Amino acid sequence: MIKNKVKSALSGSTVTQRIFVIGTLALLLHCMLAFGLTEGRSFFSLLHPDRNDTLMDFFNSIYDATYEDPYVEKGNIYPALCFLFYKFFGKLLNQDFFTALQWRNDQAGLVLYTFLLIFSCLVLYKLIRIRDDGSLVEKLFPVVLLLGTVPFWYCFERGNIILQMLILLLFFLRFYKSENKFLREAALICLAISVSIKIYPVFFGLLLIKDKMWKEASRCVLYGAAVFFLPFFLYDGFGSVIQMVENIFATDAKMQTFGLGYRVNISNTLDFLSRWTGLDLIPSDTFTFAFVGVTTAITLIFTKEAWKVQAALAGAIILVAGFSYTYCLIYMVLPLVTFFEKGESHGFLDKVYMILFVCMFAPFAFGGVDPLGLGTDCLYPLGATTIISSLALALMVVMLTVEAIYRVVRPKIAEHIAARAAKNAQSA
Repeated sequence: MIKNKVKSALSGSTVTQRIFVIGTLALLLHCMLAFGLTEGRSFFSLLHPDRNDTLMDFFNSIYDATYEDPYVEKGNIYPALCFLFYKFFGKLLNQDFFTALQWRNDQAGLVLYTFLLIFSCLVLYKLIRIRDDGSLVEKLFPVVLLLGTVPFWYCFERGNIILQMLILLLFFLRFYKSENKFLREAALICLAISVSIKIYPVFFGLLLIKDKMWKEASRCVLYGAAVFFLPFFLYDGFGSVIQMVENIFATDAKMQTFGLGYRVNISNTLDFLSRWTGLDLIPSDTFTFAFVGVTTAITLIFTKEAWKVQAALAGAIILVAGFSYTYCLIYMVLPLVTFFEKGESHGFLDKVYMILFVCMFAPFAFGGVDPLGLGTDCLYPLGATTIISSLALALMVVMLTVEAIYRVVRPKIAEHIAARAAKNAQSA
């Protein structure tokens, strides 16, 4: 019966969709087999290693929101709008408890988080329209499969607000070109709110500039400034903004000492390659920003396909951010969904890109917690999933850049060859 359901779900899909579904499903099944053979020990290579810290991104943030100034007293790194969100949920919890761990261990806290997770997943299902035709099973299967990949596992386990930010960005990409004025304006507001949650989605504002939507870009800047800065005046205004930035740098420096695991930015990728090969590949901050800036600009300027532009922007966010842990790969859901929606394509590169998407999202449970032998005497040892996801992401960004350059240069080369051939023909 399950076999027939899978066949049904694949029956109307494109080649690239089948690559994603079959590849991801195969790796998920391999992962489950590995869990069984290792009695669950291989699971530690995929998720946060501290079992006592599960869901604490959510509950710690609720706890921090109870402080008069979470930036000074708790060194928090979230924009102030997030604390309005967490203050609301804090009011729904048992007020007899006084610690985040107590709220996490209380039934009310777990039920509250579960309802938020279910609601968020239902909204994601409505926004991630991989297939519009077919039965409910055929529509649901690819989305459920996507929600079962490692970035979502890690996000669910951490209870990170990036899941709600993804909803806002998906809404923005779905409707920012809508002919419906209400939906178009709502999309701009969603982008502004997403920036006020995670800051980095500001990169997606470049889509408005690329599409020459100057009026929409101006309004989005106004919305963003209001939504981002006004909540800070519940604390110390611009002083809290400065304190938040200082906290971000301090926290980033601290987390660099935790190990190479779970981070998928370009600095971490080159760091583990450097240690493994013995070559000096560790980049400076200048190189990192230059590499990401140049590759993103080239793709943004010379590429017309929407999913590739979105992949370049999402890749820039993940590669440059110091806090690019596994759940940040959720940003790549945005170009993946757009890729699915573009219809059938039999191009070789499209198939390669889809394989890279599979490598970014699917779990790899082999190799234990330290397949490269770089050491486990740290909080976050480097597992196979982080290695393969990091390399797949970096390779995709490079391929997008090279392809963009090739598409610009190819007509000029062809023109030059044709001109020389004509000249030779005249000489003959």
